[in-house]
Order: sequence, then C-alpha cells, then structure tokens
Amino acid sequence: MACTSYARMITQSASGSATPCHNFYRFVCDGYANSSRSVFRDHMVSFTNLVAHSLSTAVAPEEAQSAFEKAAIFYQSCVAVVTEGSSQFDQFREIMTDAGILWPRVAETPDVMASMLKMALTLNIFTLIFFTADRDRVKCSVEIWKGDVIEHLKRRRREVEAVGKYEQYYDSFFRFFEAYDGKTNASGVGALLAPVTSGDAAARFEHFLRIENIVFHYLTGRKPSMKAVFDNVTRLQRISPSIGAKRWADVFNQMMSSYTARPDNASSPLQSCSQEITVWDLQYLRALDDLLLALGRPRLHYYYGWTVVQALAPFMSYGLAVMTYGSVKAARDESPLHCLRLTETTMGLVVYERYAATDFTPATRLELHQMVNVVYSALLRMLQANPDLDPREISVDLRKLERTLLPRFELLDDKARLDRFFSNVPSMAREAFALNWIRLQRALHHMMPEVREATRSFYLSSIASSNAYTVRRAGGRGALGLAPYATLLPLYDAKVVDSIKYGGLGSMIAAATFQFFQEHLPARSRFRSLLEQRTRCYEGGPLRGLRRDPAKRTAFERAVALSFLWQAFRSPLRRRDPRWRVHGLESFSEEQLFFVASCFPLCSGYQSGAAELACNEPLRHSRDFPGAFHCPGGAPMNPRLKCSVFY
Repeated sequence: MACTSYARMITQSASGSATPCHNFYRFVCDGYANSSRSVFRDHMVSFTNLVAHSLSTAVAPEEAQSAFEKAAIFYQSCVAVVTEGSSQFDQFREIMTDAGILWPRVAETPDVMASMLKMALTLNIFTLIFFTADRDRVKCSVEIWKGDVIEHLKRRRREVEAVGKYEQYYDSFFRFFEAYDGKTNASGVGALLAPVTSGDAAARFEHFLRIENIVFHYLTGRKPSMKAVFDNVTRLQRISPSIGAKRWADVFNQMMSSYTARPDNASSPLQSCSQEITVWDLQYLRALDDLLLALGRPRLHYYYGWTVVQALAPFMSYGLAVMTYGSVKAARDESPLHCLRLTETTMGLVVYERYAATDFTPATRLELHQMVNVVYSALLRMLQANPDLDPREISVDLRKLERTLLPRFELLDDKARLDRFFSNVPSMAREAFALNWIRLQRALHHMMPEVREATRSFYLSSIASSNAYTVRRAGGRGALGLAPYATLLPLYDAKVVDSIKYGGLGSMIAAATFQFFQEHLPARSRFRSLLEQRTRCYEGGPLRGLRRDPAKRTAFERAVALSFLWQAFRSPLRRRDPRWRVHGLESFSEEQLFFVASCFPLCSGYQSGAAELACNEPLRHSRDFPGAFHCPGGAPMNPRLKCSVFY
C-alpha cells in the first residue's frame, strides 16, 4: 500500500517531457508547476488531520481522565466554540478585565508589563514579547525572545487592506466589544486616547492606524541580532532602560513565585539563586523599549489590548471567529487547526500518544536511530579521510545527536508515567473551554521544570509558519530537531524501500547532522577554515552570495549533506533490501529512486525558484548523479566544475 501510494505521487508529479539531465527539478516536479499546492503542504494536511482525528474521536470519562484524554477533551471543547456555537466570550472578557485589558475602553492606570504578566500566567498568551522565568534548586533561568504576533498582524493587515476592508475589519471588533462593555471612557488617562476610543469611526480608525504604524515600524522587518546571556537581571537596564531592570526583575519574581506548589518559594527568587538571563534577540528587546518611549505607556497598553483581542478572538465565540477568519467557511476550516496548535503548546507531546502508536512506533524509532547512526558514520568517514584534520576535533557525541534530532516519543510508551506527570491537571469538561484553559495553565505552573521541558512541543506551530521542510524547531530559539511528520510519506514509511527512505527522510537527517556537527565544532577547529575556503568554490556559480541569501544557503547545505548521504546509502552498515523495485516505478533503478526521493519533497507550485535551486544545485555538484541518469559531460545537470567540502 505504501509503495503504491508513493508510486502514485511520483507518477502524478513527474514530467513526460523534461529530461533529468537538463533540469532534474522539472523532471520530478512538473506536475506542480501550475498548482497552488506543494508536496510539503499536502504532507502537513495529512499529518495534522491524523493528529486531529486521534483527538476528536477520543471518548473520555468525566472523571479520572488519562493525560491523553485530558488533551483530547481540551481540544474538543476548543473546537466546539465554532462548530457548536459554544460561546466563551463572557469568560474570556472577564480574564482580560482581570488583567487590566478593557479594550476598546482605556484602563485608568494602564500597566503593560502587569497586563502581559497576568495574561502569561493565566493563559500563557504572549503577543509583544515572550518571556519565561523558572528555577531549580540553585539556578534561576530567564529567557526573553521576540514575539511573533506582531508580524502576523502586519500580514493580516496587508491582506485585508488589499481588498479595501481593513477599516471595516477594525470597526467590527470595536463595535462588538463596545456593545458588550457600553460606552468608552474619555476621562483621566482615557482623555489622552479620546481620538482612538470616541468620535466617528473614520477618525477613530485613522488614529488607530497611526499607533499601529509606529508599532510596525519598531517591531517588524528587523533582522535578528545575536543572542546575549547575562548573569544578573540588572544587565537589562542598558538594553531596556524605559522598562527598567527593576521592573523586569519584578515580573520574573512574580512569574517564579506563581509556582506555589514548591515549598522553597520566596517573594524574590532572583535574590536567592544564581541567574542566567538569556535574550535571544537583543535588537528586538531594544526596539520594544524604544517603542514604549515613542508611544508612551497608555498608547502602548491600548495597542497591546488590540493584540490580545486578536489572539483570543478565534477562541471566544463563533461570531468573533468568523470576523477573524473572514468567512464562515474559513472559520470552520481554520478553527480546528488553531485549536490543535493550542492543545500542543499546552499539553505538549501528549497530543501525539495515539498518533505515535500507529505512525511513530518503537520499531520505527529503532530504524530512525539506525539511519542517524549510518548517516553520522558516513560523515565521520569522509572527515577522517582528510589527513589535515585532528580526529579529536571532528568527533561528535552520537547519543546526543540522536537525542537532539529525534522526537522524545519514548515518553509516550509509559502511559502510567505520563499520567502521573499530568495528575495535577483536573479532568476537562467538553462544554467549558475557557475554564479548561485556566485550570490547565494553573496546573502547568505547578509542574516541575524538568517535566515541562521533557514534554514541551511546538511542532504544529512550526508547520504553521513554514512553507517547506525544516530541521529547526519552532519557538524562536533555533533548536535542531525532526518533527513527528518525518515518519509519513513522502519522507518515510516502514514498508517502502531504502532508496525512498534515505532519499527522503535521509536528506533531512543528513542536513541536520551536518548542522549539529558545525554547532559542536571547537571554535578554532581547522575544519572551520577548510569549510570557509571550500565554500568559495560554490559561490562561483548560481550560489553566489550564499552567505547572505537563505535560499542559496539551504541549497549549499543540501549539497554538503548529499555528498555524505550518498555514502551512507551505499554503506555496508545499511541493511540491504533485495526487493528494491517499486511497483509502478519499475523504470527507475535503485540509485535513480534515491535521487528522485531526495527532490520530490521540494516540489511546489509557488516559490518554485528556491525549490528548484535546492533540488538542482546539490545534484550538479554530485559525482554520482550523472552516472545514475547517464548524463553526458557538460550537460546542465553535469557541469565540468564540481565543488566539494570534503575532497
């Protein structure tokens, strides 16, 4: 069945006119040329549908629910807001009011830091910026990184403005919340924002746009800067003087003190532990501080209220979901996906329990470990063949590599242990989504940090923000890792031949392995200078400027990975499969199937330029591709000049 499905995919995609030696991407992907689809997006739809189905079909008792059952009912209660009209508006409005967010009214004493902290503790909602603070017995760990909601709001504004309806969009939310709360205030602090909260709709919208334009100017379109790690929160004073180190310390202390289940809590935890303050994007934190100075606290707090409204609206009621998504159909299509991502970010790996039982089994995990081992061994052999490299500099901890790359689904095998981890999470009620969310978040505060870290998962969020396969996890911190969808076609299936497994999933494993290797090289390793020198060869052709162009950088990294992935595929360490032919693809040799499988996941009807580069350029530098397809010397896919990092 799996081989038949894969053969059907390739047959529908492959070209009947393009030749592999002229343009291999067109040869493999011609079926997507005039399509709005991509292999990646089709794959993600299949994956999310499988996970969603496992949650939506679960039946759970009212009490004594397992960890997975709690996740399933939480998901079902979220989806019911739109599919069954189970309004949660009053409950969420009460949460916002408790956090000092009265939008479109103005708080008498607006405190954006206090409101952000309250929303973080109550619902784990972050919009302007993400921050976490945790502690173990001796260390307090604080992390600050860029929020992603503002970029999303900018994209949405651009889309709605393109059809001339942004003013209508804004005004519909204003009137919806105004009707609920009554007339807006215009006294005290509110007088400063009277043009935004009162008057005719056109003038009101114009003043809102001015505020939003300033926010977008400071917080969007900036390249990420280097991260910084400080040993004391007072170091934030220089980066964020408008907010101030003392205010940041107060926020972090309150966040850590919210873990009331711990007997060693103190009112000022930061004073009783060694501190590690990690800022993942210094430039963004400075920009947020500058924005506070430019807008002032009342205006920034007002706009923060708008961001919270936009973040929560799809979950509050059917009417607000339709307003947010733009149509009834879009609301019904998109709401389950948002609920699925929310369930994963709160319950973590638990959401994959049933999915893993069928599509990420222990036997599958064992084969993935074997593939990582074979690919890593091939990389090591190519490095060791260079006499100028010190073996001590090029060795990598294989076990650490495996732990980094592969999802920690071993946790899901011990259901009793998983249930104990989430034993303090109350049983979920299908008709009480807002209450479920509050109780779940409160319980997570009392979970030990190491447990939260072990079960943390953002795979679905990564899918939502990607248009292609990636070996980086979501969350703004760039950690390596393969996602659970890696065990589905077109990347892998336990029943397909090795040429498909190694060409598909193997390409991702090889790319991730090489990136892991680079990240763990000694700072003064001779391989770094060798890599710098040999990268210049690639820059002599279509990959010119690869250091600055992400698409070209991706193609370069695939070229490096392909060179040792081929060696892994031909390695005696790999378990041989004598039945390598695929029914429906008999015209392809085993080697040809490998190269087809390496490019097929890139097929796309949009952004095809980057996909074509990522497919073709690595093959042009391959010494083995021309022989597999009998490409003559000098053909477009077999140029005379070939580059290699290893020889």
